[in-house]
Amino acid sequence: LSLNRLVTQQQFYKAEKNRLLKNSSTRLTILTTILAIFITGLGIFLSLYMSKVIISPINKIRLIINDLGKGITRKVEHKITNDEIGSMVVSVNNLSERLQATAKFATEIGKRNFDTGLDALSEEDTLGKALVAMRDNIRLSDNNLNEAQLLAHVGNWERIISNNEMNVSDEMLNIFGINERPFNFSYDVMLKFIHADDLELVKDRNVRNLYTVPAPYECRIVTANGLI
Repeated sequence: LSLNRLVTQQQFYKAEKNRLLKNSSTRLTILTTILAIFITGLGIFLSLYMSKVIISPINKIRLIINDLGKGITRKVEHKITNDEIGSMVVSVNNLSERLQATAKFATEIGKRNFDTGLDALSEEDTLGKALVAMRDNIRLSDNNLNEAQLLAHVGNWERIISNNEMNVSDEMLNIFGINERPFNFSYDVMLKFIHADDLELVKDRNVRNLYTVPAPYECRIVTANGLI
């Protein structure tokens, strides 16, 4: 009887241990699953965060720099943050703004607006200093040309075929009797000053000169003062 009782107690003890072991195994499986789900979710979150905070602005900066190499100037549209990415965005945008200002400056100089200014960024801004020196040299050459044309009473003009705009010297405007400065001179405006009897000749010669070596011709003009 004592032996049967001992066997029964051992079986009960064994069953209890198996139950506890099974419960521990179940809890461990659940904990491992939760931990795996948490790590996976954390990885996805970090990937999205890295993509938004780092990868996305870096790709934008890369595209902007590639565009700058092609002469296309635009800014990085991204929220400025107090970190390395934010500093990179600010630097690229500053570069883009500077190039835009330089392009605008060059455009104005091409229109002979020599009073256009360009502020140097620093004492070491060699590009800015070179552009200002270019402006001053062109202005000096333009003044010398204007003085020579004034003495000779000879003007010159240059037609931009793509938009029919014209760059006209000061003495050319004087010859046409135009005192307004600056004056929006274009090819169509010039045709209005051509004498009616010579208008078709001028149109024909200018069309021919687009496809052949330009040949000289003479025509009469009617100045703004009504003089022929």
